Amino acid sequence: MDHQARNKISAINPNDWEKLGYSDSTIANDETEGLTNEIDPIFHFDHPSHKTPIWLGINKSQYEDLLVDIKPMLQLASLLIRSSPSLNADYDLYYSPRVHPEERVSFGGRPVLEYRHVETTEAYEPRRRDLADAALDRLAGVVSFGIGEPDSERVLAQTLVSLARHPSGVNIQDDTDLPKGIGSTICFSKVLIADLRRLRNEEGVDNKLKLSNLTFKGAAMLCHELFHAKYMATDTPSLTDALVETSARNYASLRKSGRQCDVARNNEPLHENDSDAELGHVWEKYVFGGHIQNDGNVDSCVFFNKWPSYWATTNNLRRGGWRKRMTTYVVPMHYILNLTRQKFWDDMDVMEDMTEEDLTVLHIKKWIGFRINCPYPQVEDQAWNSEDSSEAEYPPESPYSPRVCREREGEVLQDPSWARANESREDRLDRQRDRQLNRQFLEQARGMQWS
Repeated sequence: MDHQARNKISAINPNDWEKLGYSDSTIANDETEGLTNEIDPIFHFDHPSHKTPIWLGINKSQYEDLLVDIKPMLQLASLLIRSSPSLNADYDLYYSPRVHPEERVSFGGRPVLEYRHVETTEAYEPRRRDLADAALDRLAGVVSFGIGEPDSERVLAQTLVSLARHPSGVNIQDDTDLPKGIGSTICFSKVLIADLRRLRNEEGVDNKLKLSNLTFKGAAMLCHELFHAKYMATDTPSLTDALVETSARNYASLRKSGRQCDVARNNEPLHENDSDAELGHVWEKYVFGGHIQNDGNVDSCVFFNKWPSYWATTNNLRRGGWRKRMTTYVVPMHYILNLTRQKFWDDMDVMEDMTEEDLTVLHIKKWIGFRINCPYPQVEDQAWNSEDSSEAEYPPESPYSPRVCREREGEVLQDPSWARANESREDRLDRQRDRQLNRQFLEQARGMQWS
């Protein structure tokens, strides 16, 4: 995010941008600090369960060429989908009951279901993480990828349901051998790939920070779309609708009329008490602690706020209304640089059982942002009271400025991530130096004791 782009957001002052890591003095990760992990099999060119490649419309050589531009994005997505917060979201999606809400909700004449978080207890399911991991392994044989032009220029990727590869349906859960869902294809934006290539190859310009920013945006959107694919692979109504449609019409005639695959209607469930049904943003809430508002603009930062939010579309609204005001925060560049740094992931302890602390390890710090009003008065929640939310505790800077800062004067705002995902490079180096000095002091003290 360059100087001109920062100046367009008047609510955030220059000192804020420097604190958040969006300044000319911010140091990007060097080549020795980047991601080195293997790409998850779900993103490989082919898979043992597929007779044809996972990536549609390109050959192996073209896939290798594509990796030159998108490999860091796929590496980060691979780490995110195998993280404890993501597997926690997966488990709830796969194995929690989808039931009718207490107050019935409908969409397009069909009932909208609801599902909830299943508590992580040994009495309930000690293999929670293992089951989610195994289902993700099986998803690699269900989802395909392609390059195209999504419905909107701002969309980095989108997911389409299809029976083309799995005409009888799919199953990624281990509680039955019967098909329980439908396959899907995730379509990457050509613009995203072109921008990653341009930033990487542009001569005479240091685009490392912009490249890290866009890599994070692309990886987050890819994981968002994968969560839709996971739902489709476990949604029996979608499969039933698709099978009925296929049996009612001849597939060959559909292709002759221009349709490339059978498409089923999508009616996603609500998560817990959410007013909106949009599972990709639910995944973001599990992993990042809220809704990521990103777009394909290489010059813009990433914004973050509670879900449901105004940044989405009113088409997702299923019940209730939206609060009259909300706060949108800037995702610190420090956070993005940490997630695109291999040592950050290597330093995280691998835990067999997911704890509450482990589930917030990738949460973004709500630090500096600005207050905005609901742009859709027709869907405002008239009963909402700002005194019932954190907005009363963290008011705007003044009646004339929407700026909000959660860090009290003289205090340091705590990082919600025990792995210090929001820590700046400078603070990390200071902490490492202090730790090294303490270690040397202890060694000297032991030497003096023995002498």
